[in-house]
Amino acid sequence: MDRGDLVPDEVMIDIVRKRLGENDCHPGFILDGFPRTEPQAAALDMVLAELGHRLDRVLYLRVGIEELVDRLSDRWVCSTCARTYSRRFNPPAPGNRCKYDATVLYQREDDSADAARHRINVYLRDTLPVLDHYRLVGLVTEIDGIGSIEEIQQRILAAIEGDQRAA
Repeated sequence: MDRGDLVPDEVMIDIVRKRLGENDCHPGFILDGFPRTEPQAAALDMVLAELGHRLDRVLYLRVGIEELVDRLSDRWVCSTCARTYSRRFNPPAPGNRCKYDATVLYQREDDSADAARHRINVYLRDTLPVLDHYRLVGLVTEIDGIGSIEEIQQRILAAIEGDQRAA
């Protein structure tokens, strides 16, 4: 993970299978960052069928590569409360400190610019093809991922509620 590589499919599939089998998932759930490979997508389809669940929608936030590198390499984390900060979107307190507990923030190794570029290349190679898997069944909604946090949040909510015009 520190290099930006993915957790092995078998590990992720087992984690997701167990989690989706919990009672609180019966009314519905949101998957974030899974599936990331075509084998994970195929396994997810089988798990969902076994559990009597289905996917309603797959959201794809469109953002250019350099913007992604900028965002990922500008992420800072509080080691005490795990809140995340960005100098552009959610600036920390003076001295690069957490606004809530004044802990000095740190940057994860996988958030360096080099690691971010590697993660993006892994995404393009392994994850982007997953979208085609879900496009074939009409589940993908593309959302413009450029804008303020509030603007993007509104686009996501509109897509979840089924208003394709806002996406």
